[in-house]
Parts: sequence; structure tokens; C-alpha cells
Amino acid sequence: MANLLFMQMEDFSAEELNPYNIPTVYLPAWLQSHFTSDSKVNEMAKNIIDYSQQFIGKPYRRGSKGPNAFDCSGFTSYVFKQFGYQLNGGCVTQIKEGIKVKKEELQTGDLIFFKGRNAKSSRVGHVGIVVSNDGDGNITFIHASSRGVNIEDLSTSNYYKPRYVTGLRVLDRNNSKI
Repeated sequence: MANLLFMQMEDFSAEELNPYNIPTVYLPAWLQSHFTSDSKVNEMAKNIIDYSQQFIGKPYRRGSKGPNAFDCSGFTSYVFKQFGYQLNGGCVTQIKEGIKVKKEELQTGDLIFFKGRNAKSSRVGHVGIVVSNDGDGNITFIHASSRGVNIEDLSTSNYYKPRYVTGLRVLDRNNSKI
């Protein structure tokens, strides 16, 4: 039984968590969320990240929309398109296509936006997809940069950390487009 304390909710099926099919309104709040469509969003987000990782190492090419080369917004729009989401081609327009979220609330599958080469500018110039956020400020994201498609750790990046602008939620709780 002690080992169960170290398992995550995702390690259990809905049937294992609620074997008697108790209506979810009677379950504790921390358990209710496992039965909402959030789990579908989490699954979709995981699938998006899994799919996006096959492009690690593909070269960066300005204006490229994939699949053999990408620029940053070409990468995000290409990946999301495979899951039925139509994102505009540029990060300046992509930032208008969802719900803004605070840095500490970023989740897997959210878009993450940065300033471009000029860190003092207020203009967005780069976008990636959040891979993970541990809640302690350690956020990883996948993106197409001058080094090609790769995964970065925001907390240790001297380049991207000061350029962070905002996050954007594209996936919603009903697993449909926002």
C-alpha cells in the first residue's frame, strides 16, 4: 500500500479510481478532475508532444512549414494541424488564437511565446510548445530554433528566460478548439 503513495493519478484508470461508479459530484474535488474531460485534454497534449518529438533535429529554415524543415511558427502550426487545430502561420498572429495563461499555470501542450532577438522589444518573435511544467518554475518546451527542432529548459536558458512573454492555451476542456 505504501507504494501507492508514490504513484500518480494517471497511473490508474477511471474504473480503478471509482469501481462503484459513484457520481463524480460526490467524489472529492481532487478526484473529480480525473473524470472530467481534462483527462482527454491531457491525453491530447501528451499525443501532441509525442508527435512533435519525432522532428527533433530537423533543421530551422525561415518561412518553412515542415515536415523537413521548420521555422518556429511553422513548427507549431504543423504539429497542431495534425490534431485538427488550425493555427496561423506567424507567432505574432498565433498569440491571438487561444486563452492567455500565466507562466506558473502553463501545461503540457500550451504555446509559449518569447521576444525575438531584441530582448528589450515588446514584440513577440518566437513560439514553442510546452512539454512540461513542474510547478516550481521548471518549464521545458519544444521549438524550432536556429539549432533546429529541440527541447529547451526555460529555467536554465540564458537566452529564452529573459525573453519570455506569455503562454497560450489552445486546447480546451472539451477537447475542441478554443
